[in-house]
Amino acid sequence: MKMMVCRGRTALLIFAAAAAVFVTGVGLTKHKLMPAMAQEKLHPIYSVERPEGEKKVSLGINCAWDNSDIPQMLETLAGADVKATFFVQGEWAEKYPESVKAISDAGHEIGSHSYSHDDMTKLSPEEIRSQALKSADAISGRTGKKVTLFRVPSGSYNNTVIQVLTEEGYIPIQWDIDSRDWKKPSLEKLVANCTKKTEPGSILLLHSGGEKTAEALPQILAELKGQGFEIVPVGELIYTEDYVIDRTGRQKATK
Repeated sequence: MKMMVCRGRTALLIFAAAAAVFVTGVGLTKHKLMPAMAQEKLHPIYSVERPEGEKKVSLGINCAWDNSDIPQMLETLAGADVKATFFVQGEWAEKYPESVKAISDAGHEIGSHSYSHDDMTKLSPEEIRSQALKSADAISGRTGKKVTLFRVPSGSYNNTVIQVLTEEGYIPIQWDIDSRDWKKPSLEKLVANCTKKTEPGSILLLHSGGEKTAEALPQILAELKGQGFEIVPVGELIYTEDYVIDRTGRQKATK
């Protein structure tokens, strides 16, 4: 059964999504149109299905701890001619404004990582909205740039979180490759976590302030490039219109 996702035809979308679940067991979600009343689970973007033969991946670096390794990270990224996406917590931006400006001035993309790193599944829609707006204001006030990407704290989300964020104009971003730097692995293990299962369209999770993250970054970049990957900001990897997201969080173009 072939389903069409039609912009501006909400009733048809609800019917098509429900039919897809019933007939095939696989529902496709277009976040900008999916109403909160739908029963299908909404997902952020975990990875992206890019054109065949294209080997692009993205580094998503969360900033919620300290900023001590930001200069080292920026130096490594500049030396490798790589642009990353830094997901910045609003309180972190207020505490380390010089780091936010340095990241932006170096040409890296900055997304939001909430304002105070609360579990957003436990917040009301108004509180979710406040977390997003306060964080965006804290970042934009130091960079002069609009924030459009949002990575929820601890990867914790539900339909309400995704719905509110998309209604406010944010694109929720997750990851399919976890460095697990937050578990303080050995340098070798950290590098392996970032490079052994990475595929075209993967989005990586790393953290500033990780015990060995900055130290491992040169080797991570070298190994990914050695595998033929081009490393681009998340905003260049994803589609911003005419897309669906399947039950695994894989984003796919519809045109």
